[in-house]
Amino acid sequence: MSKPSDIKNPQLRALVTAAHDAVRRGDYTASVKHSTEAVRQLLMVRPDVFSAGPRAGTRYVFQPLVGVRVVTEGYAEPVVIFDREKFGIAEALTWYEYALENIVIGEPQA
Repeated sequence: MSKPSDIKNPQLRALVTAAHDAVRRGDYTASVKHSTEAVRQLLMVRPDVFSAGPRAGTRYVFQPLVGVRVVTEGYAEPVVIFDREKFGIAEALTWYEYALENIVIGEPQA
């Protein structure tokens, strides 16, 4: 499994690290917010990450369906839409792993 230190972009690394730290202190909602923001930021710098990038056609194209969505269609830039206000450990870990793996593989190479 990848680690936040594998992320080259300092802003994305900080968001994923904050998500991990939030899980460790039991603030699962904050973790989900950091993870989804990291995915949103990835989509801003690499809009094709899921359609033409290394994740195209894989299970990672589909984001977790656990009360929050990162939406690109119909918006000038990706937005995070929360369908509920609180999240548990399962949702936090799911979004953390999704963000981490997709950023490590999909972030632009320097």
